[in-house]
This record gives sequence, structure tokens and C-alpha cells, in this order.
Amino acid sequence: MLDFRDPELVPDAARLLDRAIELDPRFSLAYMQRGLQYVERTHAWNVDEPEHQEFLEEAISNFRRAHEVAGRVGYPRALIIAGDVLRRRAEGTQNEALRRSYYDRADACFRDAGRGSPGDPYVLAGRVKLHWSQRAASSMWLRDVMTLLHDKIGRHLLSARDLMHAGRMAREEDRLADAKRILRAAVEGVDQPGNDDNRVPMGAGDFLYLGGQLVHVGENELAENMFLRCVQRVDQWGNDENPVPMGAENVLIQLGAQLVNLGENELAENMFLRCVELDPCQGEVYVRLYDLYFAQKRFEDARDVMLRAVERKSSPPLYLRLAAACMELNELPAAERACLRAIELDADY
Repeated sequence: MLDFRDPELVPDAARLLDRAIELDPRFSLAYMQRGLQYVERTHAWNVDEPEHQEFLEEAISNFRRAHEVAGRVGYPRALIIAGDVLRRRAEGTQNEALRRSYYDRADACFRDAGRGSPGDPYVLAGRVKLHWSQRAASSMWLRDVMTLLHDKIGRHLLSARDLMHAGRMAREEDRLADAKRILRAAVEGVDQPGNDDNRVPMGAGDFLYLGGQLVHVGENELAENMFLRCVQRVDQWGNDENPVPMGAENVLIQLGAQLVNLGENELAENMFLRCVELDPCQGEVYVRLYDLYFAQKRFEDARDVMLRAVERKSSPPLYLRLAAACMELNELPAAERACLRAIELDADY
């Protein structure tokens, strides 16, 4: 079979598929392959461009045709692929009406596939990803997740990202045992590329989120492992392959706070200082550093970090922290000045 992904062979592949369908209009696999070919052709345009939408419609039409001509049971796999394609396009478009349409059509594809193949783990996995993509998770969605975890094939169809969000939902519904099982499965899956949604490696923010969810269910050892994996990801930032991501400052502050709770004070300090390098105006990180230093009785460091903080933002809480550090160092005039400055800013504080 010709590789329809090779641009030079696309015309030949298209002609052969058209000829196959002409010879046998019920040749389901030919419609399936033609649908995949149209999906490949959409990649040349942005998701909101007319050409992209035109090829997408051809793809979905062929996937549906593959299912229709396959007999009584149909060809559920074609509809599952169609549903996944529509979900991804919904995630990529900036057009709200188009997004809603794609989501609705994807849902219809998974429902139709499920009628022909009840309990198919690929259908359940597609439905789980669709519901999470819409932020429309429900108890039924969580039930599907648990079904997949008990299925030999299904457990590999969900990415670690799918599972960590499912774990949070189970926890919020007070289903602690389910939450623990789901989150443990997420930990097992962080390095497994098993499906398309997991081709992008887990980033620092993913490991931080998963670690936080594990803390909530009392899995502290696994949580610590995830936080340390997060540190490893942070250490990779700054080169061409791993640029510093958006929101890096918040990741560093939250990670530092979690490391403090684990007693990893040196690593926590490194994360906070890295945050200061990225954004010297990030006020919260100075407070975090101050609290860390003060707890360690590093009062000079605590004083110095508060001096840097008040240079950037004057507020009573910062000056009172500065005064406390100065008091510990027996720098009474400086402590008095800091207290007076706090009162000057807010006499009622």
C-alpha cells in the first residue's frame, strides 16, 4: 500500500483508493484510508482556514461511509478515529461556534461507535478524552475511567494527564480509594508514550499538578517523587529544546512551597531564587524566601530578601517582616524604622 503521508505519493494513493471504491463500493477499508488521507491534507492549513475545514469534512464523510458499508456491526474504529479528529480540531479552533459543533459531532461519533461495539475500550477512552476536553466530566465519565483501568488494553489508552485529572475528580467526590488507584496509575504512566495524547512529554507543571493531587490523597512518597521529577524538568529549562514556559514563575513558587513541606529546603530555595531570576518583581517569592530563611534562623538572609522586596513594593506586611528580622539581629533602629514605615503606609494595620 502506498504511504498517503508522503506528499509525492498522495495523488497516486488517492487514485488507487478511488479505483478500489469504484470496483467495490462497500470496501470499508478503502473509505477508511481515504479518510486518513484527507486528515493528513488538513495539516497544511490552520484549523480555522476554509481549506482545512473542507478537507476535514471529506475525512469525516469517508470515516462515516466506512462504518455504514461495513455491514450490521459496522466499522467502529472508523468512527473512533473520526471522533478523535473532531475533538482535536475543537481544541485547536478559536471559533466558538465551530468548537461547539466539532464537540457535538465527536460525541455523536463515539455514541454511534459504542452502539456497534458496546464496551469497546477505544470508545470509552475516546469518550473520556472528549469529556475532559470540554471540562464536562461527570460521574459517568469517572465510571468509564475505572472501567478502562480494569481492562488489559484500556489501561494503556489513557495518558497520565487524563488520569491525574480523573484522580482529582474522584477525590472531590470523596471517592478516596478510586482516587488513589487512578493517581497511582497516572504515576505508572508518566513515562509511557502509549497514545497520541501522551506524545508530548510531561512538563514541570504536569508533575507539580500530579504531585499535589497525590498529597491530597495521602500518597506522600509518590508525591515527593513527582516533585523531584518536576525539579528535573525545571533544570532542563533554558535551552532551545526546552524554553522557559509561560507561567514558569508560578510553577517555581508552588514547587518551592511543596518542597518546603517535604523538608527539601535547599531545593526549595533554589526554586525560589530561580523565580527571582525570571521575574524580580514577583512579590510572593520574596515572602516565601523570607519565611524559609526565618524558619532556618538565617536572619541576615531574611532581612536582605525583605529589603529587596520593599524596594519593589511598599506594604505594611513586608515592613513588619523586615522589622522582625532586624529585631532578631538586634538591629533595633532599623526595626523601629521598618515599623514606623508600616504605620505610615497604613495607620490601622
